[in-house]
Amino acid sequence: MFQGDTSFAGPSGCLCWVDLLHGIVVCTNPHQVPPVLRFIPLPDGCPAFGWSDYPYRPRMEESRSAACVGGRIKVVSMVGLLEGWNSQQFRLTTRTLSSSALRPDVLGGEWQEDGVCPPEDLWATEEYRALNLPPRTPLCPVLSAAGDEEDGVVYAVVNDIEERVVVQGRLQQIVRGTELKLKRQYVLGIDVRSNKIVSTSSSVPPESLMQMTPHLLPFDLCASLHGGAKNRQESG
Repeated sequence: MFQGDTSFAGPSGCLCWVDLLHGIVVCTNPHQVPPVLRFIPLPDGCPAFGWSDYPYRPRMEESRSAACVGGRIKVVSMVGLLEGWNSQQFRLTTRTLSSSALRPDVLGGEWQEDGVCPPEDLWATEEYRALNLPPRTPLCPVLSAAGDEEDGVVYAVVNDIEERVVVQGRLQQIVRGTELKLKRQYVLGIDVRSNKIVSTSSSVPPESLMQMTPHLLPFDLCASLHGGAKNRQESG
């Protein structure tokens, strides 16, 4: 069953609805009747999972996202997170859909791998070590919307979590489980082609653990500001 996780305007005015578990529905003629709809499966590195794999639908935004960047449809995925791999086997991967996939005479779609970044490469960088964090898996990856200036850059969240064993009883011998405390959240700018961190920012811890996986909204703020300044100059 298709479930829309996100939507966006694609190349040449097409409209895209994305199910991050299965694929993309593309309308290539949104202003015509009848509309032409096509389904393009996600690349092989983004396997689908059925109800037999999970008792509920996974929170797909924790490991995948899709967008139109620079006139191209792209997908970013933390490969191995949903598959249950060891964290040292994870791969932050970006793929681009071929332009020919949107032609009406082409069935399916060909995805080209752009970059692959193992998290362990990030953990070894000076930028990550400067944060004084243990190895943590980047979550909620989104593609940068800054165009060619940040082509290949992905933004992701890293949580600084403290785990504390909860014990009760007069002799403190009855273990009741573990307690999680979210100390701080970091957003890392990751170049998946050179496997390095290009930017870091942090915020105070959220009030609820439900906010451990926030929704990142990528947009080109500089382009908007420059465009506004240019418009003001032309009008003046």
